[in-house]
Amino acid sequence: MFLLNRGHSCFFGKILLILMQIGGVINETDVIEYVKENSTTVLECSFKSISGSVAWIRFPMSSKNEGHEVIAKNRNVNPDMEHIKVVGNHTIGEYNLLLQQITKADEKIYKCVSTINKKPLETEVSVRLSTSNDEIQILNVNESNTVVGFIGISLILKCISEHQHPSSISWSTNGNLLCESQGNVSAYELIPKEEQQNAIYACTASYIGKKIRKSVRLNILITISKDSYERQQPAAIAVHNQRSSSRASHLTALVQQYITRLKTYLPTSQPAAVAHAGKHLNISRRPRVKLTEM
Repeated sequence: MFLLNRGHSCFFGKILLILMQIGGVINETDVIEYVKENSTTVLECSFKSISGSVAWIRFPMSSKNEGHEVIAKNRNVNPDMEHIKVVGNHTIGEYNLLLQQITKADEKIYKCVSTINKKPLETEVSVRLSTSNDEIQILNVNESNTVVGFIGISLILKCISEHQHPSSISWSTNGNLLCESQGNVSAYELIPKEEQQNAIYACTASYIGKKIRKSVRLNILITISKDSYERQQPAAIAVHNQRSSSRASHLTALVQQYITRLKTYLPTSQPAAVAHAGKHLNISRRPRVKLTEM
C-alpha cells in the first residue's frame, strides 16, 4: 500500500477534488498510447512544473473517477508498482512515467495532474495493448519492440499513421520534440551514440483533436573494424599463426615418409610410378616435397 504523509494526502485530495468538481480544468488533448505486451514505454506529461508538485494517477477504462490508483508524487513512486518509475530532467520540471514489462493490468487511463499558478492542469493518456490493427505503426521493429542501431552509423526511424485523415506526425524522446511533418508518414534520422542506449523514441500522430502514439526502444551495438579487431586480439592471432605453421610442417613430414616408402617397395626402373603417386596426393596447397635419389 502506498502510504502518504499528511502533506501528500492533502495534495492528492486537492488534486482529485479539482479534477472531479471543477469544470475549468485545462485539459491537454487526450492521447492513446499503443504498447506491446512485455515492452517498455514512457508516458509524457505535457507540462513542466518546477515550483508545484506533479502527481500521476490512473483509472480503469470503464470509469475515470472510480477505483483510482495513486502512482507517484514527483519522484516518489508507489512501492507496490515496482515496474513503474518517474523519469526526466526534474530540475526543469519534467516528470514522465516509465512503464516496464507492460501487461494487461496496465491497460488503463493515466493522468498527470498539477496546479501551476493556481491553474489546475492535467494530461491524460489511455494505454492500450498493441494489436495488428493499431492506427499507428513503427517500421523495422523486432519482437522485443526495439530497433537496432550501430554507433556512428545513420539510422532512420519511420512511422506511419494508418488513419484515413491527414495527420501531423512527430518524433520525440523523453518529452523533447525531435521533428514534425504533415501527412501520414514521418521519418527521423539519427546517428546513435553510446549514451542513447535504451532510449525511448515516441511517434505521435495528431488529427481532429485526437492523438495516437507508439514508442520504440533503441538498442545500440558497437561496430569494430577488422584492423581494430586484430589489434585488440594480437595473442589469439599469434597462436593461430603458430598452429597453422605447425600443421604445415607435420604434413610435409608425412608426405616425405609416404614417398620414401614408395621408393622402397617399387622397382628402381619405375620412377614414373613414384612421380604419378605424388601427383594424386592433392597437396597443391601444401609445401612441395622434392624427390631425391636414395
